[in-house]
Amino acid sequence: MDSRFVVHSIIGVLVFSLGFFCGGVGEAVASPRVIDGDTFELESGEKIRIRGVDTPEMKAKTERDRALAVAAKNELERLLQRGFRVERIGRDKYGRTVGEVYTFGGEVAEELIEKGFGKAYLYRLPKSKAEKMLEAQRRAQSKGIGIWSKN
Repeated sequence: MDSRFVVHSIIGVLVFSLGFFCGGVGEAVASPRVIDGDTFELESGEKIRIRGVDTPEMKAKTERDRALAVAAKNELERLLQRGFRVERIGRDKYGRTVGEVYTFGGEVAEELIEKGFGKAYLYRLPKSKAEKMLEAQRRAQSKGIGIWSKN
């Protein structure tokens, strides 16, 4: 293989990676404060509600649901530590920015759903994205993990 091709390929991957996390429709940010499993706050104070997923609430009534909420929050913290990008969609009724959040691993909402940390939230999702989230939810349900576990 031509060494120039290899060098140009490596440069291309690096430029793509920088573009993915530093520009385009979204933006890369550091050190978010995770509020719960589907919401976090940027250093600027902007609150981001992740589109397509609904996780248990931190103030849930049962001990089991509170434990699931803490697990979802911890998983979101772990996912965001890898670096992420937010594509802003709009605002919700609480004034939070609704956005799709991506890491190098893929879409955060889908990953949270697939691991059983939340369920698909289909409000205003395009059909193709709704189907993707529901498929992730079916996989978690079939495994009986997280919110779908019998415990």
